[in-house]
Amino acid sequence: MIFTKWKIATATAVLAAMAAAGIWLYQNRTLTVAVVQPEHDIAIKIFGLGTVDARVQSKIGFKVSGTLTELRADHGNYVTVGQLLARIDAAEQKARVAKAHAQVLSAEAAVRVAEAAAHKATVLATQRGRVSERRQALLARQSVSQEAAEDAQLNEGIAKADMLLTASEIEVAKAKLDDARAQHEWESVILNQHELRAPFDGIVVSRSKELGSVLVAGEALFTLVDPQTVWMLAYVDETRAGEIEVGQPVEIRLRSLPQQTFTGRVVRVGIESDRVNEERRVYVGCENCLEASTSANRRKCGSQSVCSSAP
Repeated sequence: MIFTKWKIATATAVLAAMAAAGIWLYQNRTLTVAVVQPEHDIAIKIFGLGTVDARVQSKIGFKVSGTLTELRADHGNYVTVGQLLARIDAAEQKARVAKAHAQVLSAEAAVRVAEAAAHKATVLATQRGRVSERRQALLARQSVSQEAAEDAQLNEGIAKADMLLTASEIEVAKAKLDDARAQHEWESVILNQHELRAPFDGIVVSRSKELGSVLVAGEALFTLVDPQTVWMLAYVDETRAGEIEVGQPVEIRLRSLPQQTFTGRVVRVGIESDRVNEERRVYVGCENCLEASTSANRRKCGSQSVCSSAP
């Protein structure tokens, strides 16, 4: 019995020694460790929030006051240079143009009357000149009296004076005609100002009035931008803006299209920073941002004729 207990104790000690040896070997085993390789030329990215803007942006309206009677463009429409966008009531101005046209016709008639009178005076002066020549010849032969010859000579002088007077009246009539034509042209220019046309190819980004509204002279009706000049205006912290240079590539994300990433380049870095938020303006050019945004907007609008196109 004693012998059996000694065997068990021995076996237990051996097993404990083996377990301890196994633990020691496990803890002191050779491990293979992957060494991280250093990276070089890591791109430093600078983040900035901003808005879509344009270098060429115009608020256009009528140069004269009036009631809006016709609208041919709306928010989101592409327009071409010279395209009619809107009209205001022009009944009064049309009447002024008609009156100015009548004055032109009257002045033209006055010129013709003056020219006819000048022609008559020229013919009369020629006829009286011949009579005076004959009377002077007869006087030399003592065939007429001295008084008759002097009367003929006097009548010739009067006829020549009338000829000069009618020539001056022609100049006066022509001057009045020029004035009437200028007035007609002026009234026609004012009439044309009752139509609003696009000054360049662009996109209507806003319209401020509805039909029937009364507009004062110079009040903006449409805001028009040139799509070729669209860029992104980003605000970057001044402490990081010093690393930005013109020509650097830029990744652009629009809030209206968060799934897409567009590419662009820095085209201008503002010289001054904002004194309140200490940020600098960075302008980024993007060729297809506006087209992508307006296309997505049209898909959302479906068949609606009026829909916002601002990214």
